[in-house]
Amino acid sequence: MKKKALSAVLFIVLLVPSVFIISREIEKLKLSLRHRSVESVAPRLSEELTSEGKIALDAAENALTVVDRAQVVEKIGRMIKELDVPARRFAVGATLSVFAEKGKSLFKDDERLTDIADFIQEAKPAERYECVLDLYEGGKGSRSLGQRYLFSVTLGGYDPWERRLGFESISLEKKAEKAGAVIFRGSANLAEGAETNILIPAGSGSPAVSISVTPTLLPSIEKNAEIP
Repeated sequence: MKKKALSAVLFIVLLVPSVFIISREIEKLKLSLRHRSVESVAPRLSEELTSEGKIALDAAENALTVVDRAQVVEKIGRMIKELDVPARRFAVGATLSVFAEKGKSLFKDDERLTDIADFIQEAKPAERYECVLDLYEGGKGSRSLGQRYLFSVTLGGYDPWERRLGFESISLEKKAEKAGAVIFRGSANLAEGAETNILIPAGSGSPAVSISVTPTLLPSIEKNAEIP
């Protein structure tokens, strides 16, 4: 009886590692992309990899090979099908508010250190301008905001799972006779359909401004548009 019980325990001990090994089985998947470059999707796909996984790119064939656990490879395969589509079209709305007030300083020795919460609650914009850019993923464009400001963006790709649109560049410039003065420039991933507010404190020769940016996915898709 004891021998049978010992055999059963030994069988279970040997079986558990086998099940564990099967669940970590490594698979490989190679896919060619039609509408996107493999370089543009690789960073997003790499976020899904385990410590055992890797992605190899073949730029010449615009193909990639994924090696990882079976469930991860299956998920990345589904992601590629949703990412490798004609460029999506977006309306990028921007509203610029220009403030006359400097805001209350937190320190007597440095007027640049403003109480932002108080400023947002109390300040009233002296000027307000709006514009809308109609762009596809990978596109770029600019619009004037009033006579003195220029709003410019370069779009990256859209993440349909996080519902965020990549901005490779987003900037606001103050127009001048010779060269524009950059008020701010950066890159970001902004939520689609939501307003993102950016407050830029007053600087040398420039008043405090805030700009709200809202990217909205449009229903129409251009069949021949491709993402670089």
